[in-house]
Amino acid sequence: MGKVTIVDVAKEANVSNSSVSRYLSNPQSINPILAVRIAAAIDKLHYIPNLSARSLRRGSTRVIGFVQPDITQELFHQAMKALNEMFFQNNYLLITCDSDNNPEKELKHINSLIEQNVDGIIIAPCSYKSESTIHALLNCNNFVFLDRLPESDMIFSSVLEDNYEKCILLTNELFKIRKKKHLILAGSKSSYITKERLRGIRDGFLNNGAILNECDILYNMTNSEESIQIIVEHIQKGYDTFLFTNPKIINSLYIASKKLGCKINRDIFIAGYAYQNTISQYEFHFPCVIQHPYELGLAAGDLILRKIQKQNSKPKQIIIPCEFRS
Repeated sequence: MGKVTIVDVAKEANVSNSSVSRYLSNPQSINPILAVRIAAAIDKLHYIPNLSARSLRRGSTRVIGFVQPDITQELFHQAMKALNEMFFQNNYLLITCDSDNNPEKELKHINSLIEQNVDGIIIAPCSYKSESTIHALLNCNNFVFLDRLPESDMIFSSVLEDNYEKCILLTNELFKIRKKKHLILAGSKSSYITKERLRGIRDGFLNNGAILNECDILYNMTNSEESIQIIVEHIQKGYDTFLFTNPKIINSLYIASKKLGCKINRDIFIAGYAYQNTISQYEFHFPCVIQHPYELGLAAGDLILRKIQKQNSKPKQIIIPCEFRS
């Protein structure tokens, strides 16, 4: 398919070309039902409007880009939902770009958004080592990091979670329930999130008079057949206490325990990260850190709007506390 145009969007949404044009200029000028259809068509067709002319006329495109690594993750899905609702209320259009955890794709999205003269960019970088991403973002007047930061000596505006502090609390719970052998199930080794959470876990071990050995950390764990098999093998090796830093891992733990006929809180013990809407799916209780991605998105949206409106020119870091349940 060639370059998507307003005509394509109008056809997909079953509205007139002028309705799409008015939506792009001012979403609130359109019937809400039509606006939802147009927004869905824009998202489905990955339409990026040609904003140059409008930008020259008004000095603003009223468009904000959101670059994230994986929209299938609950965190980014909920954050996007919050951003969409906030920007709609403030007459801004959100363009969401998925980097698929690919740094080259991420950089291409950023440069494309800058070429389209967007008013700002919210980004969750896919890698901790993101020098090229930083370099590209410096060509954008307004940008905010969401959920994670890249490695840099510079200070950036960001909205983050209190990962370090909450992982110390999780580790304290690990030592309360620890039976024989503990295992840390972590995400990508190059991820800012993994680094921050492991920093808290390591300090939590030290606070409890112990040292976390590297051999007791498994990276790149997620909700997959491979992760399930790895967990099965470690349970068979005698590991019975697991701390996981990614909400997706709980399902792998649950399936692995079922395969072996083990019962959580009887044969194996777990603690880790979760989302409110998934924790209720399981019949067992476990110490957990509950994330609030919708609030994360709202805070990022508010911060980028303040930067665009010149209410907040200095870099500002906002911490959204997670909920800890013992």
